[in-house]
Amino acid sequence: MNATQLLAHFDRLAEAPNAVPRLRRFILDLAVRGKLVEQDAGDEPAGELLKRIRSLVRKSLTPKKSSQQADAPDAEVDPPFEIPKSWMWTRLFELGRTQTGATPSKNAGEVYDNH
Repeated sequence: MNATQLLAHFDRLAEAPNAVPRLRRFILDLAVRGKLVEQDAGDEPAGELLKRIRSLVRKSLTPKKSSQQADAPDAEVDPPFEIPKSWMWTRLFELGRTQTGATPSKNAGEVYDNH
């Protein structure tokens, strides 16, 4: 089913059991696959955008982080589904920094708004 078919049968589909969660998943799936809206041929190719992002990420990394990132495996991403030709698969760490941490204690008043 595509977006046009979804809209044509929306009234009937909306009455089905678990309709809202199923429709949400379907719409998200269409969006992730680039099928929710028409793709603009005038958009910059994803490969060019990724080159710019990677350059900015490299410039912002400290030498230690830069070498750690350079040591990361350079494996090809095996796409789980087909995407528009102007899109590109990449790994999250290539797009910016990620960080994890612990949740502050509830007693840390400066962190939580106690209103």
